[in-house]
Amino acid sequence: MNCGLQPIVFSFLVVNNFLMSLKKIFLLGLSIRFIVALLSYQITNFDVESYLKIGRHILNRENIYPHVAQIHHPYFPLFLYIEAIAVYLNNFHINPILFIKIVNIFFDLGNIYLVYLLSKQNLNSGLLYALNPITTLISSFHGQFDTIPLFFLLLAIYLFKKNKTIFAFLTYSVAVGIKTWPIMFISPFIKRLKEKKILLILIIPIVPFLSIIIYYLKFKNNPIDIFFTIVKYHSLFGFFGIGKAISLIFVFFNLNLTIFLQKILLITFFMIFMVSSILIRKKKIEKEILMLMLIFYIGTTNFAIQYLSWIVPFLILIRSKLWHILIFLMSIFLIINYSSWVFINPEPIATIVGIFLWGSFIFSYIILRKKY
Repeated sequence: MNCGLQPIVFSFLVVNNFLMSLKKIFLLGLSIRFIVALLSYQITNFDVESYLKIGRHILNRENIYPHVAQIHHPYFPLFLYIEAIAVYLNNFHINPILFIKIVNIFFDLGNIYLVYLLSKQNLNSGLLYALNPITTLISSFHGQFDTIPLFFLLLAIYLFKKNKTIFAFLTYSVAVGIKTWPIMFISPFIKRLKEKKILLILIIPIVPFLSIIIYYLKFKNNPIDIFFTIVKYHSLFGFFGIGKAISLIFVFFNLNLTIFLQKILLITFFMIFMVSSILIRKKKIEKEILMLMLIFYIGTTNFAIQYLSWIVPFLILIRSKLWHILIFLMSIFLIINYSSWVFINPEPIATIVGIFLWGSFIFSYIILRKKY
């Protein structure tokens, strides 16, 4: 490992073998994440307010699909039970937001272990993930729960590489049931299936389907509403990358960027992404998923800041050129944007850092495509 590319504190710890045991890495990762959660649980944002809103609706046995869910919970009805439990625990003076953040931390600790396993039990990789500020900020400060589907995606990769295909796809099904974004990276799995096992991909809809059935039995809603809520959802246009560039161009020329045009651009991107997911082939499944994630970051017009957590374990596992620069720039981008919740307006610094980050994604993809 080239310590010269790591943060000074990381190099110091490695050289002195101070943290080179899995137990100490876990304790360090837990400590950092819990301190961040403890210091920030009273800082509110749209997402944590949505958790509370959904939790209250579920406890009151009120159907949230489609009208409430399309704004506050555009996912399958699975994580909403955690939100309901969080709101219920408030009756026992347990802060609901802190509870959700602790759930996030639990799964992110699992991610440390999975990175360790997928890196062939490399403690340095586990330590890097434990120290990374990206998933810590997103899960423990912001409160977004992307670390949970990320855990099941990594677990699915681990099981798949162990030839436990049925369990891998069941795990993948849980990931999709919690948040739908992991389905974008199913192609690398399918391409590695033997012909006689291709029908095993039908396992993936099981958990989402069961969640819909259970929700229907409880709330007597129209199940089609859940499907359309998920399909219609799209994140912010113009927050990052090419979407930001298009938005700035339209503002500069005083043009109207209609919702219809935004949808056309998003559909066009996903068509390109689907073709790319079929054409790209790499020996390692982690490397192929990393390339697809880079394509997503480079080309999507709609973006949410929590998406940055997806790529972290894959950057650490592959260690292609510029990986450390990407982690640094993503960390700065997060800190600048999250600082607006506390004391400052992030613009125009956030836009400038975002441009450098987007450019780094492009260069990383080019390098990965040519050299690896």
